[in-house]
Amino acid sequence: MVLHELLGLPEREKHVVSLCGGGGKTTLMYVLARETKAIMPTALFTTTHIMTPSDADVVLSVPFSAEECRAAWREGKIASSGTFLSEERKFGAPGEDAMRFLCREASAVIIEADGARRLPVKFPAAREPVIRPETTHTIVVAGLSALGKKPEEIVPRYALAKNTVDLSGDSLTEKQMAELLWTGYGRFDPVFFINQADTSDLAQRGERICAM
Repeated sequence: MVLHELLGLPEREKHVVSLCGGGGKTTLMYVLARETKAIMPTALFTTTHIMTPSDADVVLSVPFSAEECRAAWREGKIASSGTFLSEERKFGAPGEDAMRFLCREASAVIIEADGARRLPVKFPAAREPVIRPETTHTIVVAGLSALGKKPEEIVPRYALAKNTVDLSGDSLTEKQMAELLWTGYGRFDPVFFINQADTSDLAQRGERICAM
């Protein structure tokens, strides 16, 4: 339960987590779900779209079936539901009834609530992210691989972001990344998860971003 503890999530109590931002949301979703699946009914789904889950410990209920989800929990597996989209391997949000059921009946629910086109840092539009009302914890993910890259190449909604945050310069700085995250997502009172700290230098840069 390492990440649950670090992120301030209750390890053995009801929680519904909405993941936002970019730079590793899907990976974090699966890690969090696997920390709880053996001890409490666990579910995952998206309110936007993700790659279709294909792991053996995730039971896809499509079309949605409450009994299939309960059977998955009895076997210590993760329940999920959604919609197969026309784009290859894409998986969209389930229906409202399925989302309400999973948020009500599962004890640990992990929701990918934002799209970032696999880019490391996100600035949301007014309609984003798509956060369920049942959410108890919001986590915003950002990848340190964004640093040093041209903002227009790695920031979804760049045109909107540059009207709010000073993104001048040839490459994204620590200060700009901190401002993007806080200005874009601070209103949700989230935990910020600075990801991709693959070297000691990146870890130090991530700590400076957190401090800002």
